[in-house]
Amino acid sequence: MLGILHAENTKRIAIVTLVKSIKPSTQRRLLVGFFTLLLLIVFWQTRLWSTEAAYDELSQNNMNELFRFSSSLRAVLQKYESVPHHLSINPELSQFLGDKSNPVKIDSINRYLETINRINRSSDIYILDAIGNTVAASNWESPTSFIGKNFSFRPYFTQAMQGQNARYYALGTTSNQRGYYFSSPISDDDDILGVVVLKISLADIEERWASPWESNNIELIVTDPDNVIFISTRAEWRLKSLFKIPPMQMAPLKASKRYGVHIPQSLDATKNGKAPSIVGNQASLLTINIDNNKPAQFLSQNIDMPMIGWRVHALSKTDTIQETVNRALLVVISIYLVLVLIILFVIERIRNEHKLQQAKDFLEVRVKERTADLEQSNYRLRDEIDERHKAEEALKQTQEELIQAAKMAVLGQISAGINHELNQPLTAIRSYAQNAQQFLQRGNVETASSNLAEIIGLTDHMTSIVGQLKVFSRKRGDTLTPVDVLASLNDAIKIMSPQIKQQHVDIVIQSPDSTLTVMGDLVRLEQVFINLLSNAIQAMSHSEIKRVSINLEAINEHIIIQIEDTGPGIAQDNIKHIFEPFFTTKDISQGLGLGLSISHRIIEAMHGTLKVSNGASGGAVFSITLPHYTPLQDNNERLTTPQEQPFE
Repeated sequence: MLGILHAENTKRIAIVTLVKSIKPSTQRRLLVGFFTLLLLIVFWQTRLWSTEAAYDELSQNNMNELFRFSSSLRAVLQKYESVPHHLSINPELSQFLGDKSNPVKIDSINRYLETINRINRSSDIYILDAIGNTVAASNWESPTSFIGKNFSFRPYFTQAMQGQNARYYALGTTSNQRGYYFSSPISDDDDILGVVVLKISLADIEERWASPWESNNIELIVTDPDNVIFISTRAEWRLKSLFKIPPMQMAPLKASKRYGVHIPQSLDATKNGKAPSIVGNQASLLTINIDNNKPAQFLSQNIDMPMIGWRVHALSKTDTIQETVNRALLVVISIYLVLVLIILFVIERIRNEHKLQQAKDFLEVRVKERTADLEQSNYRLRDEIDERHKAEEALKQTQEELIQAAKMAVLGQISAGINHELNQPLTAIRSYAQNAQQFLQRGNVETASSNLAEIIGLTDHMTSIVGQLKVFSRKRGDTLTPVDVLASLNDAIKIMSPQIKQQHVDIVIQSPDSTLTVMGDLVRLEQVFINLLSNAIQAMSHSEIKRVSINLEAINEHIIIQIEDTGPGIAQDNIKHIFEPFFTTKDISQGLGLGLSISHRIIEAMHGTLKVSNGASGGAVFSITLPHYTPLQDNNERLTTPQEQPFE
C-alpha cells in the first residue's frame, strides 16, 4: 500500500513539474486550442439537439391541431347525421309524396322544412321524389331555390333509393358552394317514395376555425381520396389537388359532377423526403409555392377519417426551425463563453494569489505604520478641536459684549436729546405744582385738580421715554419670537425722537395695511433700526433737505424694509467694506465702526440679509430682507438665535 501511495505522489509531482516547465505563452496556446475544439463539439451537438427539438415541437403542435380539428369536424357531422332519418319517418312527408298536387300541402311542407333548417342551422333541406326531382325545399323562396331541379345523378340519391342512409360531399350545382350532404329514404311500408336531403356548408366550418388557425403558423387542409383539397385554411388552396391527378382519375370526377364544372388544378407539391425520425414515419417535408409563387417548405402530417373517406393534413412552415436552432446556438455558445471566461478568471486568480498575498503582507506593515501616525494626528486634532470650542465660546461672549457696548454707545449719543426731553417736563411739573399749591391756598380746588392732571400726564410721558430706554438697554433672550416690524420701527423712532426733532428730520413711512411679522428678537431689531436711523441722521447733518424714507412691503415669502436718506451717499470704494468691523467714514468721536457690522450679524442671525446701495437721489439705501412669518407655521419650531452664530 505504501508503495502505491508513493507511486501516486511521484506521478503528481512529475505532472506539476511538467506544467511548471511549460512557458506561459505555450500554456495559453494549449488552452485556446482545447477550448476551440470543445466549442466545435458543443456547436455540433447543440445544432443536432436543437434541430430535433424544434421538429419535435412543430410535430406536437401539428398533431394537437389535427386531433382538435378532426374531433370537431367529426362532432359537427355527427350532429347532422341523424336529422334526415328523423325527418324521413315523419308520416306527413310520405303523405305529401303520395299527393304532390295539393298546393296547400306543398306550402306547408316548404315552411316546415324552412323551420327545421333554421333550427338546425344547416344550409338547406329538400325532398326529392322517386325520379330525383326536388318537390319541396327550405329555400323555396330563394332565387336559387332547388325546387324543380333534378339531382338523380348524385350518389346520395341513388344510395337512398336503394334504402340506405347516404353521405356525400360535393360542390353545389346550384349554389356553387362546397357542401356535405346527408340523405335518407322516405318509404311507405316497403315502397320508397322519395329522399330527404340535408346539406351543411363547409365554409361555415372554416369560419369556426378561423381564429385558431390565425393564431399560429399551421395550415389545415382536408383532402378526398383523389387528393383534392375540400377544406383549407388558405382560400387559394381550396378545390385544388396536392399532386397532379392522373387522367384515369379525372374522368369519374367529371361524371359525378362532384366539383361541377370546376376542374381541380394541382398545387405541384414536391416531397423533399422524410422528416427527422423523431417526428415519426408518417411525417414528410413538402415544398409548395405560396404568396406569388414563392416556394415554402412545410412539415406535413395527416390522420385519416375512414367514415367519410377524408384525410386531414396539418402543414407547418419549417422556416421557424432555423430560427429556433439559431436561438439555441446563441444561448448555448453564450453560456459556454461565460463558463470559459469563468475558468480563465479562476486560473488567472490562482496565478495571482501569491502576488496578492505578498502585497497584502506589505500593506499590513504599511497600515500599522500609518495607523500609528494617524493616532498621533487624532490626538493633536482633538486638542485643536477643544481649543476651537473654547475660542468659539470666547468669541460669542465678546460678540455679546460688543453688541451691548454698541447699544450703550447709541444711548450715549442720544442722551443729550433725552436730557432735553426730560428737562422740559420737569420744569413744567414744577410750575404746575407751585400753581396748584397757590390755587389750593385760595380754595380754587378745580383749577388745582386740573394742574395735577397735567402733572400726571407729563409724568406718564417721562415714564414712556425712560421705559423705551430700559427695554433697549437690556440683554436679549435666547429664542426668537414673532415680531411686528412696524411696531418695532415705531419704538425705535420714539427712542430717536429727540435727535429727530433736534435735527429737524422728516420721517416718511410707507407700509401696507396688513401686519408684517417676522421671527426675531424685538430688542435686536430695534437696535438695527436705531443704528440705521442714527447713521442716516448723521449723514444728513449738512443736507438742506433732511428726510428719511422708510418703505415696508411683503414680496412672496419675504418682508423687505428699505431705509433711504437724503445725505451724500456712500463712496463706491467704501460700499464693499461698509459692514466690516471697525470700518467707519466718521470721526472717532462719532463711533468705532461697529454699528453696521453688528447690525449685519443680527439680521443674518434672524435668517435675513442687510445690503446697502446708493439711491437715485444720491442718498444711501439700506435694504433689510427677512422671512415672512405666518401663524400657520409651527409654533414649536426653533430658529437659530444670534447667540448661536459666531462673530466672524
